[in-house]
Amino acid sequence: MLSWRRARDPVKTRRRRRRRRRREERGNGDDEEEEEGEDIDDAETESAVVVEDSSDDHEKHVEDVKDEDDDNSSLAERCDKFMIPWIGCIQEHRNAYTLISNAFYRDDMIDPLESTIRDDKRVPFPITTTGKEFDVDEINDIVQGYVVAKFQGVEIDLGNWKEHVDADYDDDADGNGKDVDAYVAPPTSGTAEPHLINAFARFRLVDPNNGRRPIEVAYIKDQNGTLLGFDSFTKAKEREGEGGESHHRDDVAASGHHETGTLSSKDGECTFHIIPGETTSIVAYAIYRGAARDEDGNGSEGGDREDVLYYTPEIPLPNGGVANLNKLK
Repeated sequence: MLSWRRARDPVKTRRRRRRRRRREERGNGDDEEEEEGEDIDDAETESAVVVEDSSDDHEKHVEDVKDEDDDNSSLAERCDKFMIPWIGCIQEHRNAYTLISNAFYRDDMIDPLESTIRDDKRVPFPITTTGKEFDVDEINDIVQGYVVAKFQGVEIDLGNWKEHVDADYDDDADGNGKDVDAYVAPPTSGTAEPHLINAFARFRLVDPNNGRRPIEVAYIKDQNGTLLGFDSFTKAKEREGEGGESHHRDDVAASGHHETGTLSSKDGECTFHIIPGETTSIVAYAIYRGAARDEDGNGSEGGDREDVLYYTPEIPLPNGGVANLNKLK
C-alpha cells in the first residue's frame, strides 16, 4: 500500500543532519539546546521563503494589472503612452530635430539622387544680370548687397541672416571698425538648443532652360556639404497643375520674415536654416526630372531618367560688416 509523505525541505534536512552529527560527537548533554536552535532556524527559513514568495506574487500582480490595463485600453491610448512624450520632445527641441532630419534626408535621399546624375547633366544656374554663366567677379557683385542673390531659376534671400549679424555686431563690436568684415556670430554650446536663422530660396518649378522638365527636389548645402534645407514642392506643383498660385507657407510668416505678397505659380519657396558660427557659405541646387530614355536615346518607360542638376556658385554669407562699416565712415 502506497503511503503519502510530505516533501521535506532540502535545506532543513541538511541542517538537521549536521546538528545530529554534532550531538553524536558531543554526546546528548545539549539535546534541549540543540532542539531549541533547530526550531529557531526552521522559523527563520520559513520566514525567508514566505517573504520571497510574497515579493514574487507582488511583481506578478503588478504585471497582471498592466496587462489588464493594456487589454482594456484602445489602440490610440496605448500609442499615446509613447507618442505624447516624443511629440513633447520634438516641440521642446525643434531646432535639434531639424538638424537631425536634414542629416537623415541628406544620406537617405539627396546624396543618392545626386550621385545618379552624369557630369554632363550638371550645369550652373545662369546669372540674371547678364544671362550667361557666372564667374567669380560677377557673383561677388551680386552678393555685395548681402540680401538677395539672383540667378535665372533661383533667388536666395539672406535678409534675415543679415539682420541677425547686424544686430549682434551692434551689441558686440567695439565701435572702431576693426575686424568688422571678419565678424562671425559665435556658435551655441554643445548642450544648448542650436540657434538657427531662417533663410529662403525661390526655385522655378520647371527647368529654367527648356521649361519642360518638372522640378524633383531643391536643396541648399553649406561649405561642408551639410544639408541646410530641402523641398520637393509637392503642394506647389499640385496648385500649378490646377492653374492656381502658390503662396508663402505659414511657417514663413511665423518666422518673422517681413516680405509680403505671393509667389508666382511658376515658383516654389524652400526654407533653409543657417547655423551661426558654423555656416560660412552656401550653394543652392535643383534637380529637374528628365524623361526616361533607352540605350539608343529613345523614349522608354523602362530606361534611365535624364535628370538635370543645376547649382549656384558658392555664395559667402554676409557677416554684417559692410553696413556697419559704412556707418563708421
